[in-house]
Amino acid sequence: RFANNSIHQNVAERNGILNIKLVIGKKIVQTSLNSLEDERVKNALKKLYEILEFYHEDNDFISLPSYKEISDLSSYDEETASCSPERRAHLVKVITDEAEKHNVKASGQCNTSFHEIAVINSLGVSAYNNYTKSYLLSLVLDDFGAEGAYDYASPKISEINPYIVAEKAVSKCV
Repeated sequence: RFANNSIHQNVAERNGILNIKLVIGKKIVQTSLNSLEDERVKNALKKLYEILEFYHEDNDFISLPSYKEISDLSSYDEETASCSPERRAHLVKVITDEAEKHNVKASGQCNTSFHEIAVINSLGVSAYNNYTKSYLLSLVLDDFGAEGAYDYASPKISEINPYIVAEKAVSKCV
């Protein structure tokens, strides 16, 4: 993240999320965990079974999906997945340099992320996908309250042009 033409926060995070949906008959309960530890998963399943009896049946529910061939939808980009803080800082510097040329202040964010998702059920569905995301946002303000904003997102960091993001945000402000 950046504000007042300088980077003020660089965060790296690793997080795993497990979503569990338990379906018995037409009763459905679900939970999410940010831990993949065996004991936590077992406890979550146990609690789902315990609370299931208090849920009403969903008469609109027909079934979980059954097996079907799924095409590859991967939008993974290694360059984005391994993008360094220095590379993101360079993208931000393009924006802050443009803002400074016009005597305005730029704020915003630049982030990249890597995600994996798997779906498995008891009817034979087993699917996996990985994907990346990159995002660049610039919010520009002058001393008189004029503002401009522009952002761009893509699965590939190489498709984000910081010069265009900077020019469009600044041009809306000045």
